[in-house]
Amino acid sequence: MTPRLKLLCTLWLGLLMAGCVSAPALAPDLPTPAETESQLVVYRLGGPLRTGVIRPELHIGDTTHGPVYPTAYRHFTLRPGRYPVWAGDDASRGTEVTLAPGETRYVRVIVELDFEARGAQVIEVDADTAEAAMANLLKLE
Repeated sequence: MTPRLKLLCTLWLGLLMAGCVSAPALAPDLPTPAETESQLVVYRLGGPLRTGVIRPELHIGDTTHGPVYPTAYRHFTLRPGRYPVWAGDDASRGTEVTLAPGETRYVRVIVELDFEARGAQVIEVDADTAEAAMANLLKLE
């Protein structure tokens, strides 16, 4: 192999590998809820390209909060209480979250696409798992 070809191969390999390096994980930037309020954090990881175009509407209680984007998270300040949380049209695939004063709870939206159904499932996740998953996600306001 000639020196010129070796150099070109090395540069080409370097360009290919440049996208493989990831930044260090950062803690999500979340405000601390007041003692009389609660916080609900909703996040969605990236997935296959075909599910990325599906952006189901987020519902918390009786309120619709717009689409749930892939690789992003949002936080909501709410009064303490019980809230049904779902995404899309099927509320039965959601969960119910009970918020205590001063507490932060996390839910993950999982978008599924198969031959029988297209929809989103919402599951409650513990704080450590959620914060680790959210480290490289975009915060939406």
